[in-house]
This record gives sequence, structure tokens and C-alpha cells, in this order.
Amino acid sequence: DSMTEFLSFLGEHAVALQEKTLKHILLTLFSLVFASSLAIPLGLWITTSPLLRTLILRIGSVTQTIPSLAM
Repeated sequence: DSMTEFLSFLGEHAVALQEKTLKHILLTLFSLVFASSLAIPLGLWITTSPLLRTLILRIGSVTQTIPSLAM
């Protein structure tokens, strides 16, 4: 039965799965904190200048478009 095999696999690899899950959560949390620490102050800063706002929004648009072009 495939469910029995799956549960057996989970039991045999529980420690490795926990370690990899924790590593994934920490990497995700670090990325979120890093991105937020840049984006929030930058977002507040660009509200003070129309030129900055235009420049930053254009750069952001390009960086979002480039990966889409690869698909």
C-alpha cells in the first residue's frame, strides 16, 4: 500500500525532514526580514520625491518583467 510506504518513509526520515523544514523556515524568515528592511524605508523615502518615485518604480517594473520574459 502506498500510504503505508509513505508513512514508513516519514518515520525513517523524520529527523532529516525536521532539519530541512527548519532550515527552509529560517531561510524564508531571513529573506522576508531582509527584503522588508530594504523595502519599507525605501517605500517611505520615495514618497518624498516624484523623481525618486518614478525611478524606483521603473526599476522595480523591469526587475519583475525580466523573469517573465524567460518563460
